Amino acid sequence: MSTNSITECAVAIYLEGADLRELGLHVPVSTADARTLIVNAMRTSGRQPWGQMEVEMFTYDDSVLLLARPSDRAATCFRFDDLEDLIAGAACLPEDTQSTLIWLNGNYYLFLGVQEVGHTGALYEFGHPYRCSAGQAAHMAEHGKVLMANRAAFLLNRYFHK
Repeated sequence: MSTNSITECAVAIYLEGADLRELGLHVPVSTADARTLIVNAMRTSGRQPWGQMEVEMFTYDDSVLLLARPSDRAATCFRFDDLEDLIAGAACLPEDTQSTLIWLNGNYYLFLGVQEVGHTGALYEFGHPYRCSAGQAAHMAEHGKVLMANRAAFLLNRYFHK
């Protein structure tokens, strides 16, 4: 079995027939087995598995290719109690971070794109992780005020840090 990171937000696992037989599996691999293989491979290689992920499976005569990435059904979001914490958190993000800023019920909510999962570490110091589905995120955008769309980190850094 070979595990190769495609990007920091995607993993590819290729299993040949001998690998499958050693694991007691065969082509096609069940969805549950595919997820277990991905989670185990990520942990073995020092990566933290995503809470929700999308898995694609490509089967060949005697082998399987599994591709996994974080699910876009779960929005990555951080809640900030005040503008100062938001600005400090945004300073820790790369300027090209896909991000949207929403104001709702007295709090700032910074939504990050699916590809930005690897950039969230420093945000824990300034904000609070906020778990929500894509539907909840849409509800927040509808009932809150979208302050900055798509490039919030860039704009915050541009106006407050340069």
